Amino acid sequence: MSALFLFRKTTTWTLIGVLFFSLSACRNNQQTTDPNAENTPQEEEIEELLILENATLNQIDSQGNTLWQLYGEKAVYRQDDQNAEIEEVTGELYESGEVFLKIEANEGKIIDDGEQINLQGEVVATDPRNGAVLKSEKIEWYPQDKLLVIPQPLTGTHPRFQASANEGKYYTDREQLDLIGNVEGVAKNPRLELQGELVSWFIPQETVKSPRPLQVDRYDPETETVSDRVTANSGEVKLDKKIVSLEENVAFNSSDPKLQATSNAITWEVEKKLITSRQPIQVFQEDITLSGNQGTVDLNTEVAEFQGDVKGVSQENQATLFANQLRWNLPTEEIEATGNVVYQQQNPPLTTKGEKASGILQEENITVQGTEEERVVTEIVP
Repeated sequence: MSALFLFRKTTTWTLIGVLFFSLSACRNNQQTTDPNAENTPQEEEIEELLILENATLNQIDSQGNTLWQLYGEKAVYRQDDQNAEIEEVTGELYESGEVFLKIEANEGKIIDDGEQINLQGEVVATDPRNGAVLKSEKIEWYPQDKLLVIPQPLTGTHPRFQASANEGKYYTDREQLDLIGNVEGVAKNPRLELQGELVSWFIPQETVKSPRPLQVDRYDPETETVSDRVTANSGEVKLDKKIVSLEENVAFNSSDPKLQATSNAITWEVEKKLITSRQPIQVFQEDITLSGNQGTVDLNTEVAEFQGDVKGVSQENQATLFANQLRWNLPTEEIEATGNVVYQQQNPPLTTKGEKASGILQEENITVQGTEEERVVTEIVP
């Protein structure tokens, strides 16, 4: 048996079930035996229930486009408030005639003529457009806003990324998942782990962004331990290209080679193991600090390069070097500096100027060269 209901809105809601049962018949039988009997509140409430088993429910708009179609082992429709409750739900949600989400849940509720659909109990929502799968104990869908609200802990999985959070919102028109509270995300090949409090996952663009403090860890595939870690006030990760861009109070830590870098903007090309900054950057290794207006650190070749107002300081002996450009070989600790070079040391006190310099700053073993017109060479051997 089937029933068709037209509501005040420009939509049609259809319910179909292999078994239809209305308890309004109970009151009709009583009226036959006792015509003068009055309706009790309990009878009025029972009369408004329509119960279907193996039910199919759907809704279409005024243009004939399907908005949603749900299937359930049992559906209870309440005529007074135009709500329906469904058990063991599966179905599809539509936009512009296309399926954008396939869902399943233990329970479902259609509220206010389909303006809101709640799903509860082991909810699984799959977006066939991008392959993302959302899981939670509760999901609320607001068709007019093109929005899924996930008020309880959730997980989102995708072939390239998976994440979890305390709650979330999925904007179905732009395929954007906002993750809120204790966000943890994992990208593969190489493995990156992300932590934050507010992360937006732009699924088609394969990008995650955070306007709040963010931490990204890279794991060594052999040891499965953290090899690199970067933190910042905000940032984004391009999952397909494995590029991490961080801004404000950026701190980068590497275990191989062992060093630290700080800046207000760093781009980390994970697969190339390359750190780049177009803003002032400082790099620390043991007792030496090097800084410049911009710079790069190649973790593969273990070479750092700096440009603009470069300064190198050896903390142990307070030797200092200034230059326009500088190249630093981390394993050998050798530096090559060019442009307006100034070398200073305290013991013995000495200042030397030139156009080029090379040597090891920590050992106070620096050779400074002047111009061809005024050639100066200084060698310091304590």
